[in-house]
Amino acid sequence: MTTGTIRRGARGTNVESFQRFLITQGLLAATDAGGRPTATGVADAPTIDAIRAFQLRYGIAPAQGVAGPATQTKARSLGWADGTPAEAAVSSAISLDALRAAFRKMPAADVDTIARDGSAWFAAADLSNPERQACFLANVCVESGEGAYFREAGYVPPLAALRYFVQTYAAKPSIIPPDVLPRARAVLAAADQAGAQAVIDRCYVGRAALQVTHRANYETLVPVLGQDFVAEPRLLEQPRWAIAAGAVWWRDNGANVHADQATSADGPGFRKVCNLVNRGRATATGRPNGWTERQAAFRRIYPLLRTPTEMPAPVHARAVPAGSPASSVLERGATGPAVEALQLRLAGFRGTLWDGEYGPGTELQVVTFQRDYMRVATPSGAVDAATVEALRRFAAEYPVDFTALRCPCGRCSGFGLGRFTGEYQAGMPRTEAYHRREYPGIHRAILHAMRAAAFHASRAGHGRAVVNSGYRCWFDNLAHGRTSTNHMGKAIDIDFDLAPGEDKRADRDRCDKVRGLLVETGNFQVGWSGANRKALEPSEIAPTWVHMDVRAYAPRYLEDRFFVRSADELDAI
Repeated sequence: MTTGTIRRGARGTNVESFQRFLITQGLLAATDAGGRPTATGVADAPTIDAIRAFQLRYGIAPAQGVAGPATQTKARSLGWADGTPAEAAVSSAISLDALRAAFRKMPAADVDTIARDGSAWFAAADLSNPERQACFLANVCVESGEGAYFREAGYVPPLAALRYFVQTYAAKPSIIPPDVLPRARAVLAAADQAGAQAVIDRCYVGRAALQVTHRANYETLVPVLGQDFVAEPRLLEQPRWAIAAGAVWWRDNGANVHADQATSADGPGFRKVCNLVNRGRATATGRPNGWTERQAAFRRIYPLLRTPTEMPAPVHARAVPAGSPASSVLERGATGPAVEALQLRLAGFRGTLWDGEYGPGTELQVVTFQRDYMRVATPSGAVDAATVEALRRFAAEYPVDFTALRCPCGRCSGFGLGRFTGEYQAGMPRTEAYHRREYPGIHRAILHAMRAAAFHASRAGHGRAVVNSGYRCWFDNLAHGRTSTNHMGKAIDIDFDLAPGEDKRADRDRCDKVRGLLVETGNFQVGWSGANRKALEPSEIAPTWVHMDVRAYAPRYLEDRFFVRSADELDAI
């Protein structure tokens, strides 16, 4: 069934409804330059242009801007019906919870916009089942730093990004236009941060949710999305257009064929999708960049698309005086040393800053512990006597072997000699990565996180976690020709027993899976880009072990009181 053919000059409610539909598709602006609504019921020039863009998007020929039976049938499949454009094609709707899980670093208002307006884009990409949706969101999540940026090298300052672009693309005029390159080099010579951003805004570097690079690809999107990305490349950094462009890429590259096979983060279907996005080839072999982060994102998002999620009821805040014993009830709003100790004890259950303030992050830690370890059906998020007892039981079930953690040099105390405080490696930045200090023990957060890692890994069938490397002082470094400072109290390495018949390849695969598990369950990051987060070395550095450290934390979180040398110190309540 079709409404009357819509061509230039056509009038009526069917035209108005189709205009509103084109607005939801991102093809027609909601208002004109004067602020007047464009859904007037009259098929004017902008409407015809939008219809033509719709036809080009879906391969409807001829793309002449006349909405006849083929065009209207496609529009109906995307939610337009009898003069009333549906807000979303139900099968392609993506829950707000899933979007929030994917875009944890995106402003809430932008996530809400995607949830409200994105259904048309998701329908255009035919994201019609949980597997397709999870594959799309997991890859966009990693490509965009969880929604923090939608531009290549968006995680570094403009000057550093421009330096990278010039080094990489100077010989590619389709990315850095010839008239822009001299200005780029002048800006770099002057170390002009603001000027660097202005130059980047004129380049066709990777942008959007699934990066669009080269001027020709920007040009392709102009009629499809109805925006002049050639004149204003930076439009593709806006979440709305970034996601829309990502959906176009997804559709045009046939990603759903492989996504339909992705019922888990470990299967060939998901690997094919990730390789298609990151490497341009949908292969089931090879490892895309950010593989463990992509797996962790899929595991976090997929359950939210398969089943409804319920958040625990908010806990009534009741202030607890500073210094209250851990056996007292602790709830949101509490402050003091008991809360700080709790935050450290639960460092591997999501994790938050150990700042002594019982806020939403701490409550989430407690909810996660109660759900995962205590198996409480409806976690309260408050620490009562049963939770304190469970914390003691957990420590007993997953003891920390301090003998294995001691420095093997035979010359220090086992945990260094406290040397080189405030001294940094010559010629290197004065950051914790190069701080030569021998800390007085091993950081509590890492040890408690190691316990949680052992728990989660065992539950996932990865076997027993063992300490591979603990404290390494400067005597030990010199004996082995090392210069790294992480293992002077800020890091440990763990590994897992090989089963009979397993080899190094199996060990590597297991460690990859555990890294993904820790990103998901312990709020770890892979690498050190984020401040004040626990970190894992990427597999390129640590292929057959799992390295975890706290070197990305500010000095206030690395005070001496956070370092311990014995189980008694670690488990004191």
